[in-house]
This record gives sequence, structure tokens and C-alpha cells, in this order.
Amino acid sequence: MSMLFYAGPADQEWAEIAVDDPGHGYLVITRLEADTAAVSSVFAGERLGTLVDRVTVAANTADAQAPSTHRPTSGPVVKLTRGEAVELLPALVRALALAVAGTDRFQRIWTEYADPDPAALCVYCNQGSPYDQTVTISEYCAEHGHTPFAAPGAPHFHVHA
Repeated sequence: MSMLFYAGPADQEWAEIAVDDPGHGYLVITRLEADTAAVSSVFAGERLGTLVDRVTVAANTADAQAPSTHRPTSGPVVKLTRGEAVELLPALVRALALAVAGTDRFQRIWTEYADPDPAALCVYCNQGSPYDQTVTISEYCAEHGHTPFAAPGAPHFHVHA
């Protein structure tokens, strides 16, 4: 399930973050400007981690004078003022979680995007996922039971056919 996130005040969004393939470790940032063509930059892997780190620093540096510069995996460099970094950061955090962890885990952290009361999700084999292609029962799970995601200390669970 692809998802879009926006930065900026309602009806004045200036950036769009697209996560087209949740769990694949990349996202696309597009600067939305009425007077120019939209420009997109892809951030993946290490560049994605660096982006989040540097946007966080820029958003939390009160005396930042110059825009921060962010080098993508592909596409043009992204420059952000401190104010833009502040507006981008909440959307970027959610987009990062979706891009890295995938839809199943994302929906269990930000539940407003999920069905009510989703099934328990195994951290090892993805049992409980509504996305059938992601479930691969491991030998560990067959022997010991499933380990639930986002439930520290919870007992293993078994699925009965």
C-alpha cells in the first residue's frame, strides 16, 4: 500500500513524501511549487538515514542561518530552511517508518491507518499479516510459536488451523 505524506500548513503544502513500496527502504521527496515543475529526489538506504538525522538537527537548531543541504540517492539536492525542516520532520518520521518497516508494522504503530483490532503479527514470519505474500512460517515459529510485534513480554502465540 503506497502512501503520501505532506509538509506545510493545510492548503499550503510545499513538500510531498511518497512511499511507493513500503518496507523496501526508500522514499521520494517532491518539492511542490506552483510556479515551477515539481522536482523529486529519491532517498534510500544510508542516504535515507542521513536525511532523517540531518533534518532532525536542522529542525532543532534555533540559530540556523543557512539552509541545510541533503544529498539524495538520485535526483537533485534538497535544501531546507530551519522552518521547512520543522514542518517536514513529522511527515518524514512516519514516511521513514513505513519505508523501512513496511505496512504491517507501520499500521500497528500509527493505528489511525489500520483496521480496528488487527491480528497479532509475528516478528519472524509475519503470521497475522493481511498481506498473504509476506507470510513465511519459519522453523523457529513452528517449534516455539510466534513472537508478537509491539508486545514486549507478551507470550508466544500459536495459530490453530
